[in-house]
Amino acid sequence: DPVRIYGGVFAVIDSAMKSGKEHDGTAVTYFGLQPGYMSEDRQPKAIILDWDVRQIEGDLLIKWYPEIEARLEKLAIETQSLHGNIGAFVEDKGSGTIMLQQANRMGLNKIHPIDSKLTSMGKDERALAASPYVASNQVKITRHAHDKTLCYKGVTRNHFLTQFIGFRLADKDAATRQDDLLDTGTYGIILALGGGMGI
Repeated sequence: DPVRIYGGVFAVIDSAMKSGKEHDGTAVTYFGLQPGYMSEDRQPKAIILDWDVRQIEGDLLIKWYPEIEARLEKLAIETQSLHGNIGAFVEDKGSGTIMLQQANRMGLNKIHPIDSKLTSMGKDERALAASPYVASNQVKITRHAHDKTLCYKGVTRNHFLTQFIGFRLADKDAATRQDDLLDTGTYGIILALGGGMGI
């Protein structure tokens, strides 16, 4: 069900490897940004196009990037994006910092750090910042992303929807839950609709 004429497509990458865990989850969510002038209600939209989650060692994260870049290029063509592939955004901490440093050395200019104002927010704060956009119907999900399932850590399901729907504010058990895709989702919604893209 291709939705046509996005302003651009981008990805948000989150690595959970921030506390010395070597084989924790790394997630990516792919977004299409549709500017307000392209939509019927004149409101910009963030459209979730695809997602993925896997276990990757932190220093090998950069080796996953060509696959992410190829997926972005394919999505840009499929959606007829006016601004094409905007690139990937990653947290500038933990293994994300290593990835950004490696990308800089390799001359990869489509990997961007997420603004520190966003990364310094707590998970609850980011969810609250994203929620008005969800409530006002500015966040959409394609059938592909909605219906997708994959096996991760022995569990087959739609991990993106499970993490989003299962999120609770002030959850005392939050540290034990998988939330990499929740992070990429909230970051992407705020980046797309909070004015950070310049489209």
